[in-house]
Amino acid sequence: MTVYDDDENVFNAICAGASGYLLKNTAPARLLESLREVVDGGAPMSPDVARRVRMGISTNTVSFHLKHIYEKLQVHSKTEAVAQALRERLI
Repeated sequence: MTVYDDDENVFNAICAGASGYLLKNTAPARLLESLREVVDGGAPMSPDVARRVRMGISTNTVSFHLKHIYEKLQVHSKTEAVAQALRERLI
């Protein structure tokens, strides 16, 4: 959680491996939902941030695709996904 919503901070956090990017004004119910999403392998973002970095697609669409990628690789997190992809020479 952060108060910074500028492009540089968002980009740096994602490049550093952030599991998501939520602004401090996130509603408590959404925060709990986001924590569950991270545990399930998702990458929650505040809507304003997601609109700038997700090329016109919704955060739900991204979560949907990530979930299916994780299922196909038989992993539960992005770290496991990258390790699996490297082992299988997918990347």
